[in-house]
Amino acid sequence: MSTNRLAQIELLKLNVSLIEKTNFMLLTATTASIAYVLTQLKGLIWTNLIYIPMASLLLLALSFLFGCNALNNMAKALKTNSLALKSNQPHDIVAITFSEVERLIKRAHLFDVLQQLTFCLGALIYAVYIFLNIYLKTKV
Repeated sequence: MSTNRLAQIELLKLNVSLIEKTNFMLLTATTASIAYVLTQLKGLIWTNLIYIPMASLLLLALSFLFGCNALNNMAKALKTNSLALKSNQPHDIVAITFSEVERLIKRAHLFDVLQQLTFCLGALIYAVYIFLNIYLKTKV
């Protein structure tokens, strides 16, 4: 194999590793954020303001689900890719298999973006709730 091809393979491995680490980091942060918001809501009385952290919880839960789906699609893509590389099948079948790998990687990327977007929105909405709550307490 040429050194250029080996360099491409190494860069791809680094990219996959970085994506996995980012997903796990966001999954951990999402879990901690959900636990934090739930403990903060535990002692509150029911007001119209409580819907804001509930929206934040919904977005954080979606972020967790999107992250799990991203990791699942990436694992399926890696498994399908390794099976295609091991097999002694005709070129047409291997090409179909690699198109399936590309499809799974695109789905994983979509779920990565959705995970990051919903996590940031959930955190932002909760921050708005905190500042709004502080503002309303100073007005009373």
